[in-house]
Amino acid sequence: MKNLFLLFFSFAICLNAYSQCTPNPDLPADFIGIDPLSDSEMPCDTLVPEQEAFINQVYDPFVLTVFVPDTVETPAQPVILTSVSVNPADHAEPGITGLPAGMTYSCFPEDCIFPAGTGGCVEISGIPNDTNTPGDYDLLITANIVAPLINGALRFPIPADPMEQNELEQLLLAFGVSLPACPYQIRLNPANATNDLIKSQLSIGQNTPNPFSGITSIDVKAESGDYTFSVYNTLGERIHSRELRLSGNEIVEFDGRKLDAGVYFYSFSNENGVISKRMIVK
Repeated sequence: MKNLFLLFFSFAICLNAYSQCTPNPDLPADFIGIDPLSDSEMPCDTLVPEQEAFINQVYDPFVLTVFVPDTVETPAQPVILTSVSVNPADHAEPGITGLPAGMTYSCFPEDCIFPAGTGGCVEISGIPNDTNTPGDYDLLITANIVAPLINGALRFPIPADPMEQNELEQLLLAFGVSLPACPYQIRLNPANATNDLIKSQLSIGQNTPNPFSGITSIDVKAESGDYTFSVYNTLGERIHSRELRLSGNEIVEFDGRKLDAGVYFYSFSNENGVISKRMIVK
């Protein structure tokens, strides 16, 4: 399924120097969207290594390229653009919110305004401090759209509830634009975690069924050892935890019958790090 993220505001991973950012050359010519940072279907489980952060450790700057076309074709009518912008981090209403404490972002150009037909960068950086709780942090990105016929703020992810959508978002949906439900994320790990090591010892599958309302199962392949299985809510509060002795291919079950409907995160950890995924209780 093709993602249309922000319709006009297209991000792609860029590992070049900050001043040399260019759109990902591997994307198809007709791409409009996020790659590979978002999905159009739940669960949202598309993190890449650059989205892994560690408490009290410098976060390697992660550069997103921005490219704004002059015109965007929609199923209803072409939309001619003037510019797309994101409020800078020091603005009273920052354009990117939800980052762990100690992290920020900057733009190139510095004013975070991207005229139609041009491109630039948004760079996420910083040192997550120890006031944060390990877990997945969902970011809300707000783009300001300026066009001859439509102006306003467009949020990523767009609110699922029509009552919470603004006029611009409702208009784009009326145009037949498909906007993904999954946010960009930063996965914050404990200060002493070394995720490359735990990933060599343990692999976990997506829980099934998902969404679920009773018991869900997780396929695990592990080197013999002791692991902690935990479940967190979206506030980062641990609501379940138990110690497991794992070896080889195993199935770990979790009973979610007492949980409210919503998004939760499950993780397996040991002294070498933590691996997490999200699940949905319906």
